[in-house]
Amino acid sequence: PALLAGSPALLAGSPVMLRPPPPPPLLLPGAYAPPNAAPVLLTWPAPPAPAAGAIGSWQVPRPESGAAAEAALRSAVPATVPTTGSAPQAPPVRVLCLVRPDQDEHLRDPCLAGSPTSLEQVRDAGATVELVRASCLCQGQRLAEEGETAELLGETTTNFVRAPGSCHETLRTDPSDTHRKSPATAMLARGLTHLRAWAEVVRHLAEDGAKRSAVIILEANARSATPGTAVSSYWAQLVHAARASAARDEDILFLAQSPTNLRGSDSAAAYALSPRCCDLLSQRWDALVQGGVEEAEALVGRFVQSSGLRAARLPLLAPGACDAGACPRLAAAQSALPVPPLVPMKPRPDDVKIFIITLPHRGDRRVEPLVGSPAAVAAMRGAGFEVELIRASCYCERDVLEANGELRCYLEDQAGPAGRPHFARMRRYAGADAPVGAEEAERLRRAIDENYEGGAERLIDSMGGDVEGYVVDSNWPGATSCAISHARALLSAALDGYGGALVFEDDAVIPQQVAWRRGWCDGTCSGRVCHCASAWSACIEDAVELVRRAGPATLDVLYLGLGEAFEAPGPAEGLLPGEGGRLRWLSRALGSACPWPGASRERSEVGGITQIGYTWQTHAMLFTRPALEDLLAWPLSEVLWAQDEMIPHLYGRRPWNHRYLEALKAAGWRRRWVAGGPADEIDEGWVYQLETLTSDAQSDLGLGTAWQSSNFEEF
Repeated sequence: PALLAGSPALLAGSPVMLRPPPPPPLLLPGAYAPPNAAPVLLTWPAPPAPAAGAIGSWQVPRPESGAAAEAALRSAVPATVPTTGSAPQAPPVRVLCLVRPDQDEHLRDPCLAGSPTSLEQVRDAGATVELVRASCLCQGQRLAEEGETAELLGETTTNFVRAPGSCHETLRTDPSDTHRKSPATAMLARGLTHLRAWAEVVRHLAEDGAKRSAVIILEANARSATPGTAVSSYWAQLVHAARASAARDEDILFLAQSPTNLRGSDSAAAYALSPRCCDLLSQRWDALVQGGVEEAEALVGRFVQSSGLRAARLPLLAPGACDAGACPRLAAAQSALPVPPLVPMKPRPDDVKIFIITLPHRGDRRVEPLVGSPAAVAAMRGAGFEVELIRASCYCERDVLEANGELRCYLEDQAGPAGRPHFARMRRYAGADAPVGAEEAERLRRAIDENYEGGAERLIDSMGGDVEGYVVDSNWPGATSCAISHARALLSAALDGYGGALVFEDDAVIPQQVAWRRGWCDGTCSGRVCHCASAWSACIEDAVELVRRAGPATLDVLYLGLGEAFEAPGPAEGLLPGEGGRLRWLSRALGSACPWPGASRERSEVGGITQIGYTWQTHAMLFTRPALEDLLAWPLSEVLWAQDEMIPHLYGRRPWNHRYLEALKAAGWRRRWVAGGPADEIDEGWVYQLETLTSDAQSDLGLGTAWQSSNFEEF
């Protein structure tokens, strides 16, 4: 590597001469000591003699402006750095960028590590970049208050506990702190995120140990150590430094200055793990988890000490966002980071992407027979479908959106240049927050009472709220967060060019009777829920076939699960006639007359589609390509409302919220959608919410708390 001879580091303070210290090393292998107040480089070999005219050491003064910083760094980076002899083999580098879902400074400030421009430099240096959606403040709050929480590691659930003594009394959360702003909350959420990043390292080794690489753990809000620096090669030096450190047989390289409140500890804002260190991490993973969650710096220190790692420091970065006063570029840079256009990839009309939206702490729902269980996911993939579990958005993101009016976030697509994800701006539809007067409230009430079927008063009164609250978020605590989750999934599928997107929520189940009538159950299930994992793949295959037969010009969205209907459905099989003619009902009745355990059934023909009117429930919906293109054009992220209300306003015969209709038309909505459901199960569809079945049975069906809404106080 070019930087084996040394690396330019920008340190705050007076001009600093950075010259690798001669041997012996300052830190012996197998020992660990907290850093001194002044950053030093450890275990750095003596430099080779520079060739004639080459730069052998770097004099980097602290500049007073961004322009001076750029000039200084450009002068410090040579075109070539001479080396003597053969250089050690440099390992590939993976960068795990930790992105807090409730922060978007990295999508406003190009000086931060998580900005698209910074990550582009990292990729140009030859590294692969993966975004890790950080554990939210709600998870930190659970650890602080309850001492434990379930968490999603990849697609598996792991229970984490708070490390003893990690949450001092002065940091404990206040029960009235509904906005999760306690220091303990953020501290534990950050520590949990680093453990999850380490889990990704361990998983990568387990899946393909032959492709060993150095790994950089990089927090999205880390910034260059010198304010105003924005040269094109700056972020690439992280990659070069990680390669050089691994080639020198160093285990861990700390890349960020320690903040003033962490004197005596290395900063966890950015650090590189060598391939050997990754192996040690894999070996010690269970012990690290059992040790509990604590502050990120303490976690890293515990790992370094317990594993006897060789540590080095090269503080190229500083934690936290730039101060606009210290960074003259920042004001202009923030305005120079507009939300980019959402440009999709070439369409793949025959491919359907499946998303399962799940809250990380709801490990009680990622079990059989629910849709997010490992067995169900494996069955879907075995049938040839692409499946992705999405970490659901939660109250943290809603709080920021309410406070700032918008929240930018990376999507899950790979449609950007070189496979990079896009980012979108999440905000409520225009006019949502305007006060509602008595006359307008009466108008909205009248639209519901006059046009919808009996029970429509629940549209507003279901949570005891008022009209003004309903037009904002339907008076439902998690409505905005749910809408953000669905928008992330649908926009990602649209950008990746899929012909369809099937979005499940994690409390979806298939009733045993439905599975039996459809021929999806193998006959071994008893009770109200089908436990056959293969029923999920069969259900999806039949849904995709229904949409294929109907054609994209006929249908925008197919409800696999139906809830309360406020408008009557259209004629039976009005959108798509089923096969089998008038006697089809007789063959079905005879085929399902004796559903005893152990009996076998053949798959039923897929049936037809009946058009539906304004209907609640979004736990199982299949969107066609024309619908995805509409959602991308507005885009959906700019017109957020409660998902149960937003989608029916696109296809309902008499949508009631004139504010939302005006916002949609201003965004470019021009046609009323067509929605349908399976004609043979038009009352509630093929897929139910678990809560529906447990309510009917007056029992939890042996699934404990899985049926309970995430808006319940317990969750």
